[in-house]
Amino acid sequence: MNNSTDTLKLSEVEQLCRLYLDCRMTLLEETELEYLLTHTDFDSQLISEVREIMGVAHKLRLTPAMRARRKRRRPWVAITGAAACLALILGTHSRSASEAASGADCIVYANGHQITGEAALDRAEADIERMERFMQQEENRKMAEQAKVDEFMNHNTL
Repeated sequence: MNNSTDTLKLSEVEQLCRLYLDCRMTLLEETELEYLLTHTDFDSQLISEVREIMGVAHKLRLTPAMRARRKRRRPWVAITGAAACLALILGTHSRSASEAASGADCIVYANGHQITGEAALDRAEADIERMERFMQQEENRKMAEQAKVDEFMNHNTL
């Protein structure tokens, strides 16, 4: 495969996509195709299908100012920030609600209905476990993406 996306023609990119769909590429070639599909301006039904299968989004050309703003954003920061805010809101709300209720240890609102006692505790613990699983899945996804980038970078330096 050529290193420059400018020298490839649409027919050549589509041929590479056909090879990918026929499972006739090595891991390195697939990684290079993924990079190519991310950065090429070519578009066709076949190219779009392969992008979708690979989970590759067509990247827009970014200006230097857009790149600087984009580098400042970190998805894991947003996810952990949202989780922390949710925990703070739930903690504050359940504390104030439990102080207002007589003898209730925990109050949870689900679908507009108030739940108290053991059922509320069970519901809150289930929600916390679900959030922790979600955060772990996001961390695993982030690590897998970083591994792909590392592998791609290691193959290009050889």
